Amino acid sequence: MDRSEFEQIIKEHEEWLRTKGESGQKADLSPYKGISYWTADNRLILLEEKAIDFEGINLQNVDLSKAILSGVSWQNANLSEVIFNEADLRGVNFIGANLINVQFQSAHLENSTFIDASLDHVNFEKAHLQNSIFKKTDLRRVKIRDAELERADFQEACLDNLDLHGMELNRANFSGATLLKSNLSEANLKEANLTNAILKEANLERANLRRASLRKADFEASSLQDAIFEQAILDDACFKESQLSGTSFRRASLRGTNFKHLIAVSFNGANLEKSDLSLSILHYAKFDNLIEIYKETKDGVEEEEVFTTNLKEVNWLDADASSIRVSPVHLFYLPDFVKKNYGNTFTIFGDIHPTGN
Repeated sequence: MDRSEFEQIIKEHEEWLRTKGESGQKADLSPYKGISYWTADNRLILLEEKAIDFEGINLQNVDLSKAILSGVSWQNANLSEVIFNEADLRGVNFIGANLINVQFQSAHLENSTFIDASLDHVNFEKAHLQNSIFKKTDLRRVKIRDAELERADFQEACLDNLDLHGMELNRANFSGATLLKSNLSEANLKEANLTNAILKEANLERANLRRASLRKADFEASSLQDAIFEQAILDDACFKESQLSGTSFRRASLRGTNFKHLIAVSFNGANLEKSDLSLSILHYAKFDNLIEIYKETKDGVEEEEVFTTNLKEVNWLDADASSIRVSPVHLFYLPDFVKKNYGNTFTIFGDIHPTGN
């Protein structure tokens, strides 16, 4: 295949799109798959059955919607303004490519690589991006609503201010990534890796972070109401000034976690059963008991459910529990050394008396 043949394929494809299949031909490069290169006499040499190499090619303002281009290498190519909507781009190499204003709506991009690519104003809405790689990539100006991102790799990427509400992000890798002020409310981050991630002022309300790895993650001033951190690893994470009402940390590891300065914030309704709070900083944390009545109408009947904070079997070893606010019922669950060292700083809330064995 020489360059003129490739250009003819594009022309035929655009005619196929324009006439809705009545003339022209859909682009399909699968018969040409192979490691390749352009020679001095302008011919594309195929070496082996793996991928077509269009490295450095200049291909702007082309419509390749629905084209079959899987396995192609567009490394360092200029593809600005190209339309790839609904195209098959699985396993494609976009390393270092110029993808400014490219359209990938509903495209299949599984296992593709975007390292060092320019992604300003790229549209990934409803794209299939499972297992794709975005390491150290700037995604601040992309559209990515309703994309499928399970197991995608965002290590050290910048995702500030992105709207990821309700999206499937399970097992995705965000280690070292920045997600400042991003909207992750109701997102599924089950078993995701957010080690060293920066999530300051992010919205994670009702997000699912079960069994996620969050060591040294920074949630300062984030909104985490009703988020689920069950069995998550949060050692040395920072929750300074975060909103934590109703959050579940059941069986989570919170060793060395910083909950300092939770001003006007509480663990009200949080599930901390069997959590590890050893070495944590808990200044002014609130552990009130009867704290919320949730009303829900089912079949025309209003039901009430009372939420309480669960402190059973929590590991408080060497935690700083000074000035915490706790109800009498929870004094029973506090270890003696906490009562001895910090008891005179507690604010006792409510009239309930400790019970239990």
